[in-house]
Amino acid sequence: MDAAVPETFQKRITINSIKPLWVTSLVRTVEQQHRLRRHNGNAAPADGEITSSHLAGISVDFGKAPMSPRERRWFDQHVLELQQQGLVEAAEERRQACYHIMVSDKYEEWAANRRLAASSAQGIH
Repeated sequence: MDAAVPETFQKRITINSIKPLWVTSLVRTVEQQHRLRRHNGNAAPADGEITSSHLAGISVDFGKAPMSPRERRWFDQHVLELQQQGLVEAAEERRQACYHIMVSDKYEEWAANRRLAASSAQGIH
């Protein structure tokens, strides 16, 4: 996952006075995925045609529990903007009280273009 993903979230969190996000899951091993499926009905298989995107390291789960209603609205809006641009696929899991965010392969190019634009604006080449 591109380092710009947390960087983008961090900048917006700071600007909007949002508490740090609570990451509940990121990269998983096949063994961890098998164990998770034993007690989590939402967990995807570790093998087969449909596998968990956590195995590839392209998804992150953010816990909803520590968020206030205002912070959830902010998070929903930020993720919706990214989703509308085709940069992420998002799902709000209800039983696990988390947001599941899968980062698109388009995100890396988008983030690189943003960094280039910022460098150009500052006169850095």
